[in-house]
Amino acid sequence: MSRLLLLALVCALTFAAPARAASTVDYVRGAQNSDGGFGMTQSGGSSQLATGWALLGLSAAGSKPGPAALNYVKRGLGSLTAIGDVERTVLVVRAAGQDPRKFGGRDLISDILRHRSSDGSFDGYVSYTSFAIFALRRSGASPKTVASAARWIERHQNSDGGFNVGGSGASGIDDTASAVQALKLAGRAASAKRGAAFLAAQQQANGGFPLTRNAAPNAQSTAYAIQGLVAAGGHESAVKKGQAYLRSLTEPNGLVRYSRTGRQTPVWVSSQALMALHRRTF
Repeated sequence: MSRLLLLALVCALTFAAPARAASTVDYVRGAQNSDGGFGMTQSGGSSQLATGWALLGLSAAGSKPGPAALNYVKRGLGSLTAIGDVERTVLVVRAAGQDPRKFGGRDLISDILRHRSSDGSFDGYVSYTSFAIFALRRSGASPKTVASAARWIERHQNSDGGFNVGGSGASGIDDTASAVQALKLAGRAASAKRGAAFLAAQQQANGGFPLTRNAAPNAQSTAYAIQGLVAAGGHESAVKKGQAYLRSLTEPNGLVRYSRTGRQTPVWVSSQALMALHRRTF
């Protein structure tokens, strides 16, 4: 009789337990299509942009890119001509443990180096130069090339510690966060620390970060800022507040909203949030 009673109790508890809430990983995985690629929504067609960010987000959460997704990326290599697309793809290839110099019959590292200017920058942009450092450093490229790129970024640091996408102008959160990560990766800790201080000063009361100073906060800028603060170190309270803001934007199905009022490009946004929530830098 006691065994029957125990069995009945276990069954009752099983049925009474609430269903597991969907995670952001679940949401992003649900956007993978039959062709191996990912869409910007769970019902959207595949694109290289959505696939690249989805794979980076899932990798941050512990899931390496699988064969189907990598084959999709390979099939789309011909459409990747912009340096930012190539840099992102190199990060995906490295996350999969493969060689970007021999990926789908293409040398992606050489493709990036073709955009290098004599001043050390890549196409003259802080954003492209930062991501070039990520891609080259993760691929074991020449330390001199990485150091030259980092010096160019340093020369374009504003007096407030931040960076502008084009190297001159008002500091922005996304570009500063990328630059901070690149500088720290290249061994420029002092400049990275100054950039992180600028980022921390832009955090709003709800924990979120805006794209530009005093604008409304959004999930993508918050994710970038968290990555920058994690890379620089020493801003644990700001990191935790930022992560709490991202969680506050997460819907029951795991989707992370862009903001309180918008939910555009949810797979891209959710994937970037995964990187920040798992404290992964580029």
